[in-house]
Order: sequence, then structure tokens, then C-alpha cells
Amino acid sequence: MPLHTISGTPLPVSRKWRYHWERGVGWRTIARFIGTEQSANGLLTDLELNWDRIDVTPDDNSALVEIEASVNDIDEGGAEVAETTWELIPNLVEKDIFLHPTVQALGPEWIKFIKLALQDPEAAVFALDSPEAIAAAAVYDLINKGFRAFPQYVPTLRLTETVSNRYSLRLSQTYIGSVIGPGSIAAFEGIPTDVMFVMPSNADSNPGFRWGWFKTMPSTRRTAFGKFSMTQDWQYGEYPEGFFNFVG
Repeated sequence: MPLHTISGTPLPVSRKWRYHWERGVGWRTIARFIGTEQSANGLLTDLELNWDRIDVTPDDNSALVEIEASVNDIDEGGAEVAETTWELIPNLVEKDIFLHPTVQALGPEWIKFIKLALQDPEAAVFALDSPEAIAAAAVYDLINKGFRAFPQYVPTLRLTETVSNRYSLRLSQTYIGSVIGPGSIAAFEGIPTDVMFVMPSNADSNPGFRWGWFKTMPSTRRTAFGKFSMTQDWQYGEYPEGFFNFVG
């Protein structure tokens, strides 16, 4: 019976290999070990360091046990194969009522008039002689009744890539700390078409602000079963010009 060496000690374990390919996952190496329970127990400690999944099955007809271990491997071109997950996470925030498109549409003079009227209610006189005046009076009334903010969804796009600890994994550092335009993020960051289908793309309507995706520093995590993962976030929002670097 072939010998498998663990920590310098040869143990009688028979070993066979096979390979499995799956679309979207890539190649997996699958090793099958057959030996005594004692030798198998010693082998498990080593396997846990480098393999993603381990199954142990006793043989009903003998004192032997079978161990099947598998791990993500490299593809035919020799490149790293990572488990890739894309998420679009909805975040609900409150924004100042004066940033609402309906209020912004009144123009700066009416917005200034409303703010002054809120500071001195006794002097607040709306002539109501035009559609703009009527709309401004309605906004003033809403704010007086306590409606000072409105809810808005600002999602976070998240990419997580996971590999075995045998491989190095790096995410792109390009554009970190910058705001990427909604029309450019797919090409710049390689986002799948089906993910782009559900991503928002607001028109810029607030002077001095632009919508976009703020790219954060990636986070790293060591997980169970010898896996290593990195997570990259892009935070969607309306960012002020002059304070951020805009690309795309």
C-alpha cells in the first residue's frame, strides 16, 4: 500500500486524485484517501490546513475509512479561481428637506425666502399669486408641521472574493477614495450585466452635488477551512463637488 507522509511519519494511506470543473466556480481538485482509522485521524489535521471541504466515510465491510477532500484549484490557463459574490445592499437614510428635488426646483430665491420665514414666522407672508409661491407656501407648511427630512435609498455595492490560503488574492486599488460616475462604474470595475440591471442611476439635480459610487478600501478576512477573502464596497450617494475626486 502506498505511503503518505505526515509530519515526517509515513502512514499506510492509499491516495487517488480526480478533478471537477463547474461553470462560475472553475476547477476543483478532489483527493480520495483510504486507510485505517488511526492513520486517517492523523491525516485530517494536515488536510484541514489546505482543503475547503472534507468528508469522512467509514467502510461498513472493513476497518478502513475513506476521506474525500476538495479545494478550488487553478484553471487551465493557470490563473487563480476565486469564489465571487456580488451584493447590492439597500441602505435607507434621511436627507434634509431642502435637498429634495421638489424643493430644489423652486430655485434659490424661494428656498432662501422659506428659510427666512421659518426664522421669523410672524413675517412669513406668501402672496400665493403664482404656482411657485403656492408651492413654496406648501413646503413652508410641511416644515412647520415637522416634515424636515425625507427618506432615500443609497445602496452599497459589495464584491467578495474567496480563495484557498494557498493562493494570493488582490483587489484593484485603482480609484479608491474616488467617486465613480454611474455611467462608468460597469466598465471601470467589471460589474456583471445582471447586477447593473438593478443598480440606480440618478440624474444630477442638486447644484454643486453629483451622484456616484464612492470606492472604499478593501477589507480582508481569514475564514474557516483555510480560506482567505477580500471584500470591496462602493457606496452610492450624492457627493459635493470640490471635496471628492470624480472619475467617469
